[in-house]
Parts: sequence; C-alpha cells; structure tokens
Amino acid sequence: MAVFKCKMCGGALDVTAGTTVIECDYCGAKQTLPKLDDDRKANLYDRANHFRRNNEFDKAMGIYENILNEDNTDAEAYWSLVLCRFGIEYVEDPSTHKRVPTVNRAQFTSVFDDDNYKSALKYADSVQRGVYEEEAKAINEIQKGILAISQKEEPFDVFICYKESDANGRRTPDSVLAQDLYYQLTQEGFKVFFSRITLEDKLGSAYEPYIFAALNSSKVMVVLGTKPEHYNAVWVKNEWSRYLALIKQGQKKILIPAYKDIDPYDLPDEFSHLQAQDMSKLGFMQDLIRGIKKILQVNESKPATAVNETVKTSNVSNTAPLLKRAFMFLEDCDWNSANEYCEKVLDQDPENAQAYLGKLMVEERVNKQEQLRDCKMPFDNNKNYQKAVRFADDTLRDALTEYVTHIKIRNENARLEGIYRQATQKMAVYSEDSYKEAAKLFESIKQYKDSASLAEKCKERTEPIRKDNIYSQAKIKMQNDSVLSYEAAIQMFKSIHGWKDSAEQIEICKNSIENLRKKAEEVRKDEIYAIAKARMQARNVNTFDASINNNSEKITSYFPGIVSKVKVKPKQVVKKGDVLCVIEAMGMENDMISSFDGIVDTVNVKVGSHVSGGDVLVTVKSDSAKIDFSQPVSSQSDSANKNIISAYESAIQLFGTIYDWKDSAAQIELCKKKIEETKAEAEAARKAAEERRKEDEKRVRRAKLGQFIAILFVLATIAGAIIFCVKLYKQNNPTIDGIKYVSVEGGYAVKDYKGSATEVTILSEVNGEPVVEIGKSAFYQNVVITDITIPDSVTTIGDFAFGWCTGLTSVIIPNSVTTIGDYAFSDCTGLTSVIIPNSVTTIGDDAFSDCTGLTSIIIPNSVIEIGDCAFSGCTRLTSVIFKDTSGWYVNRNVGASSGTAVDVSNPSTAATYLKNTYKGYNWYKK
Repeated sequence: MAVFKCKMCGGALDVTAGTTVIECDYCGAKQTLPKLDDDRKANLYDRANHFRRNNEFDKAMGIYENILNEDNTDAEAYWSLVLCRFGIEYVEDPSTHKRVPTVNRAQFTSVFDDDNYKSALKYADSVQRGVYEEEAKAINEIQKGILAISQKEEPFDVFICYKESDANGRRTPDSVLAQDLYYQLTQEGFKVFFSRITLEDKLGSAYEPYIFAALNSSKVMVVLGTKPEHYNAVWVKNEWSRYLALIKQGQKKILIPAYKDIDPYDLPDEFSHLQAQDMSKLGFMQDLIRGIKKILQVNESKPATAVNETVKTSNVSNTAPLLKRAFMFLEDCDWNSANEYCEKVLDQDPENAQAYLGKLMVEERVNKQEQLRDCKMPFDNNKNYQKAVRFADDTLRDALTEYVTHIKIRNENARLEGIYRQATQKMAVYSEDSYKEAAKLFESIKQYKDSASLAEKCKERTEPIRKDNIYSQAKIKMQNDSVLSYEAAIQMFKSIHGWKDSAEQIEICKNSIENLRKKAEEVRKDEIYAIAKARMQARNVNTFDASINNNSEKITSYFPGIVSKVKVKPKQVVKKGDVLCVIEAMGMENDMISSFDGIVDTVNVKVGSHVSGGDVLVTVKSDSAKIDFSQPVSSQSDSANKNIISAYESAIQLFGTIYDWKDSAAQIELCKKKIEETKAEAEAARKAAEERRKEDEKRVRRAKLGQFIAILFVLATIAGAIIFCVKLYKQNNPTIDGIKYVSVEGGYAVKDYKGSATEVTILSEVNGEPVVEIGKSAFYQNVVITDITIPDSVTTIGDFAFGWCTGLTSVIIPNSVTTIGDYAFSDCTGLTSVIIPNSVTTIGDDAFSDCTGLTSIIIPNSVIEIGDCAFSGCTRLTSVIFKDTSGWYVNRNVGASSGTAVDVSNPSTAATYLKNTYKGYNWYKK
C-alpha cells in the first residue's frame, strides 16, 4: 500500500497495488495512475505532479522524461507529457464542483496527433485507455474554441512579457517600464500586446486565446525584468518559453531580454545566446525602439547630416563626395560598398585619415564613429587605426585614442568584476575549499574594491570550517560502531582539541570502545563454550554399514541394542532393520576384494537376546573350511573410544580457556568423569570380546579360503547402536568392512595412496616399526576418502599429505602431531571441521588454503608459526580463536626479525586477517 497524491487537487490517495484508475475522495475526480513499482518512482511522480499543478510545466516535463528513460512503457508518464505540452490546469467548475481541464499552452496541432498521446494509448490497459480518450476529447474541444477566438484577433507586432504583481499584490517596477515601452511603441504605429491594457476588456473570460494569438503573430518579444526571480515567475516563463519554442520550430521571431538593477549573468540560462539590453543605460528606450523598427523593416526617416559633421575635408577636393558616400554606406551597414569607396578615396589621397577611419569602422562593423568605443576588444593593433591616428588632426587622434583607452579600462574592469563576482560566489558557499579559493581570487585583485579585506575575511573563516569538517567526519566515524572507527574518531577530535565538545566526544568514544570489547569478549567466550559443548557430543555415533548385497550396494542399518529379527536365510537380500548381515561371496581379484567362494549358513539368534562384541553371527561353508584365529581380536570401538576421549580432552582445553564463564568449571569435571567412564567401558568390552573369541574358537568351523578369512563380529555398542564389521586380512594390507588400513615403510605412511576405500586407518606400527610421519603427497588428490584415522604415533603431517582430498569431511589430528606441512589439507573443500591439538607448533604455507567448508578454527597456544596463505580462500571462515592472543606479528619475509604487530583478540577480525588482509604474510609469535 503506497500513499500517492491526486494529480488534480493534490489530496492523498490510498493506492492498492495493481490499481491503474482511482477516484479521489477529495475532489471526486476519476484519474489514471502510474506504475508505482517503488517509493522512489512514487516520489518522482509526486514531485512532477506538484510542478504541473503549479503550472511549472517545463520543470514537470523534465521529471516525466527521466521516468521514461528508466521505463519507456509507462503510459501515465506519456500522458503527463501531453498535459504539460498543452499546459493543462484542472480547475473547479462552480456549477458541478468537479475538476475540469483548461488549456494554458494551446497548439495548432490536435491532441489526437500528439506522439506522446499515441504512446500513452499504446501502453495503457483498457481502463486507462478509456480515461485518456475521454480527457483528450475535452482538451481537443477547448483547443478548437481557443483557435476559433485567436483567429479573429488582429496580428501583433510586439509582445511585451513581464511580471505584473509581486507577492503582496502590488504593481511591480517591471509593469511600469513595460507600460512606458508600450506607449512609445504604439506611438510609432506598432500593434503591441501588453496584458495590463490588451486584456483589460477580457475580464471574466479565458486569456489563453488572446495570449496564443499574440505569441504566434508577434515578430518581436521583449522580456522585461528588475529581479532574477521575475523572469522565472510561472506565467512569465510560460510566455517566453513558448515563444522560444516557436523560434526553435523555425518561425522568424526575435526575443530581446531587457534588464535593470541586476547582473546580466543572473538572467535565465535560456537567454545566454541572446543579446540582452540594459534598461538603466542612457538612451536605452530609443535604441530599443530603433532596433525593433529595423527588425520589423520599418523605414525610418533620417535627417540630412552636413558633410562637415562626419567627414574631414580632404586636401584633394574631389574625394569629399566619395567620403560622403562611404559614410552613408556605413549608416546603412553596407560594409562592402563603404570599404570600396574608402579605397577609392585612398587611391587619390593615401594619407586621408577619414578613409582609414571608415575602413576601421567597416572591420569593426559599426555605422557611427562614437560606436567604436563600444567594441568588444581594443583595436590599437589594427593597421587602419594606426594610419588613421598617424594622419589625423588632433581632434580625431584624441577621439580614437580615447576609444581604445575606454575599451581597455572597460574590459579590465569587467575582468576584475568577473573575478570579484566569482570570488563572492565562492564565498557564499560554506566550505573550507570554497573559502580558500575565494581568498586566492580576492588576493589576485587586491586593489579592486574591498578585495584585500575580503581575502583576509575568507582566511579567517577557513579555520572554523576546517575544524567543523573534522568534527563532522569524526561524528560520522562514530556511527560505524566499531573499535577502529571509534579510535579514528578519537584521533580526529584530538586534532581539534578545545573545539566544541571534542573532549566529551573523546570520552564517549572510549566508553564505546570498552563496551564493544566487552561484547566481543562475551561473544568469543560464547563461541568457545558452544564449540566445547559440541565436542562433548562427539560420541553420538548411531549409523554404520551393515552389509553388502549382490549388487555391492551399501546398506545402513540401525539397531536399538536388542536383536529384533533373529533368522537369516542363505543368500537373502539385506533390508534396513531386517537382518544383521549377509555375506554372499568374497575373494580377491587385482588386489581388490571382489568375490568369495562360500555361502552363508542359516544363523539363529533367540528373540530378545542381547548381541555383544565377539558373538559369532555368521559361519562360512566351503570344501576346505578353516577359520584362523591366530590374529588378535581388534574391536572397531578401540578407535572410536580414542576419538571420544580426544573429543572430551579437546572440550576440557576449551573450557579451560574460559574457566570463569558460565558453568565451564562444572563441564570440565563432567568431561573428566566421562573420559574415565569411556576408558572403563572400553577395557570391559575388550576383555569380554577376548573371552568370547576364545570360546568361539572352539566351536566355529574353520575354513581356509586362499589368503583371506571372514568372520562377522558385533564389535561394540555405542549410544545404543550395535556396530557390525566384516574383518578381512591379507598380509600387511588389512581391510575391515571397507576401512582400508595403510601399511608403512620405514616409519612413514606409504606415499601416493590411490586406493578406492572411503575410510582409511593408518597403522601405528608394523613389525615393531612406529609410524611417525605421513609422507609428502601420501593421499594427494584422492577424492574418494571421506574419513581418515591418524594414530597417536604420528608427529608430522607432510607437505601435500591430504591436498585436494575433496571428499574428506572431517579429521581429528592426534596430540602427538607437532608440524602440519605446506598444502597439507589444501583444497579439501568438503572439510567442515578440524581440531588442531595443543601439540602443534607449526602450520605450513597454504596448509588449509581454499578449504571453503571451514567456518571456524581454534589456534592452540602451542602454535608459534603460521605460514603465508595458510587459510586463504576459506570463504566461509568467520571465526578464528587464538588461545593466546599476545605477541603475534606478521612479515612478508620468511625469518625476518621484525614485523607488524597484529591484534587477534577478536575472532571475526582474526578470520578476516588470515583469509584476506594478511593472507600472504608469515605469522610468528615472539
């Protein structure tokens, strides 16, 4: 719902979206509406309609055209241009009290032929179109009446345009001057349109027909004014702007601006190309009337002039008639003939000063000698002038040199006045730059008027403005409500110490900084608290892979802890919740598990019985059946328990950094308790599994199947979920239910691993050899891996170790790791969380670059070095918590002893620094 004003009376309209025609509650007028797409457009329409209602049609047209520049399908904008072009004003009909149109800008062309009217109909809907057509008919009828009356009027010669009354209803000086001009022109026999007298007998009737007739028939319009605003008065501008429009259309008309007591530069810009007349100049009225006569081609009788008044008699008697003819040609502005006759004189008398004077007048295009003093530029470099002065008598020489001197003084005064005016205009603008520029201009003309004192005055005003500007800029900085902005504001206020309430504002900024830091600290502690609580939930594992069917599709099952269905038929397809596990065939091909030559016997478990780690649920038949229990029992829960304990330990570390925040102390004790409970549960489960294994060894039929053996164990119960796993062994490369165990060589994880397993566990040792490092590019560009288990024996994660493992979603780095190499986890776009333990001291270059899934990171207090671009490209990273925020520096040079101190106390700012501001810097801690 938008509020829009009636285009006829200005009353507020309640406009519903999609409405195109509405009736005003105030004036009852039915009217069309524009496309009100947004508030900006509605404001443009309201402004344009305001100007149109006040008959400022040209201003309104400019806004409507701007609207069409943005949307050239807006029917209402086209129709509004029609109203402006015809000067439509809606007035109240006394009999019906309805608003009816009147025409203030009549045209010879019909409204039906107007291009804007045609466009309005083209883009209007059916309802709008009907309203437009009805109003157009009314406007057309009014136009016919105006044209009919105007055709009966006799043509006018001159149209006098002026403002009749001031704001108080009193007669203006313009009106008096216009009346004087009217009487003198009428005495000369011209038919003059002067509204005060011409429309005197038209009271009670519309004026437009008579104004229209006068505008179109008159050859000359004189626009009089004694104040700049009088020229732009609504009806004055309506008249002269229409007259200029007729001239632009090609009609042979002349518009003469006339001014008094104002600067000619204050005339409307539309008059800038016209020669304006100064009414205060002596003889103005006579010159104006003479000019109008010439324009209207009226022959003026010229009194005879004695030759000796114009022409100096030459020593050669027969040159006098030639000189007389030359000066007569000058009076008639026949420049070519005048020049020709002057040449004839010089042919007979080469030292004739009057002939050179005539040639000078031809070049300067003046028809009287005294008009030379009004030339725009001095002509003392003109050869004809120089020869005229050379051969002239004293009287002519003095006159000519006086003309040049007058022009130079006049032009210099004009130059000085122009600079003075420019300086005063700049002085009127309240700004430091304007006052400085004004002072400079005044100093350049110190001797002119009061320029020297004004220059000093401008300099005095500059300093308060400068301080005001700094004060305003500081106040704007305070609105940003950030520590950096408040600190900048403090420095600004200090630079204008003692100005206004700068001291009080500094204290306000300091208090605001303190409040922001308190809030930031609270947010930081809340974030750490939330992360720590999330670590405590890490043991909620409730899904697992239960089996592989004939099509090798993984099926995820979930069991509540008690077996719900107890019978498994041979080769039965596994469904969610139906069975525990079916293994149809397994074997080896190209070092990949693909088939197995055996079948599953029926397995019976009593309904309601609990299944525990080590229970045998599947037996395998084969001609040479043998099960090898020489390998030790290994529960999947061992790794899970380690991860759970690590998560609790990480939570304890986090709660320790905010020990006094909320119930962190109690949460630490709870985590310690949970760690002990987990260890106890794990030990009990391990012992029970070992006991069952020994019992099962005695009763399970053995089956030797190449180098593989298969057995299904329920390894652990975690959070009410029973996890099943098929354990397969082949030499040193074991795979348990799709989890690949990577072998090692010389204490290093095997390099360039390209296996297809999605879950990988790195052995902590093989044949007594510990794994201490994950080698360079060990899993580089393996896009299959989603989960990785790193043993506690590893101290170093090598360069590119997990680079571009885009499927990797999470990784827990054990407390044994001290170094994370260059590009170790670069471009792991699926990685959403990483726990950096309190053992890591070095994070290499680009270690986590372009990990776009990361949102938060905690840098433990053990870290003393972070390589360049370690977190660049982590676009979603919004929080980096430094456990130790003191002593951090950045430097572009590796190993440099000095650098720039960085404040990393704010997690959000620290994230911005690492991924953007200082992303290419080496970070180190002193």
